Amino acid sequence: CVLDLDARPGTAPACSKPPEASYGRYLIDPTAQQLYYGAWDGIHAFERATGKDRLVVTGAGPGGGMGLSPSGKRLAWSDCQPQIALTELGTNRVVHRESLTGPATNQLGAWVFVRETPATSVLAYREPEGHIHELTSPKQLPSSPALEPTGERVVFVRADAPGLWLAFGVRQRPLQQLTTGTDLNPLWIDRERVAFTRVRADGKPEVWTLELDGAPQRAFD
Repeated sequence: CVLDLDARPGTAPACSKPPEASYGRYLIDPTAQQLYYGAWDGIHAFERATGKDRLVVTGAGPGGGMGLSPSGKRLAWSDCQPQIALTELGTNRVVHRESLTGPATNQLGAWVFVRETPATSVLAYREPEGHIHELTSPKQLPSSPALEPTGERVVFVRADAPGLWLAFGVRQRPLQQLTTGTDLNPLWIDRERVAFTRVRADGKPEVWTLELDGAPQRAFD
């Protein structure tokens, strides 16, 4: 279900729901009108305005994240194994594979991803020009990176220190802990706000939002 986090206070947010059972992390394009999601037969694109649903990548099942190129013509995705594929939309042609997970892209052409081996995982940032910077140490166990739409900031999850963390792709700054507890699946709303899922003590999820210089606020459950 895709919800409008900017709904008027006191009103229930509208929900756009893909027609198929889906799994993995959703990807929303920069216009916020098209939603990519994984289903049993591959990756679908769901248009929120019309309800039109298209199968855009066959035989692929994203479980570790997706990213869209600035042109909107190439989709990066990873399954539950440490493997990403870069697929050319419209042709279903895989143009690149690499042993990584959790790919995310932004409008500038930058990437973040988790470089995994059997023993370690490291969060990395790839500049649009191709230079790669490792942002975490092998002991910090990062996952679910979300890249700022028009910048270099990355919000991600750490298994060794639960909560959301902030990293910078190029600027040399220490990691900053934004929240504590079982907070998952960060998603940038705009330049200063992130939405995420918070798991309550009873195991039920809630949607929260976070101003990067403020405190988390519960949006709705």
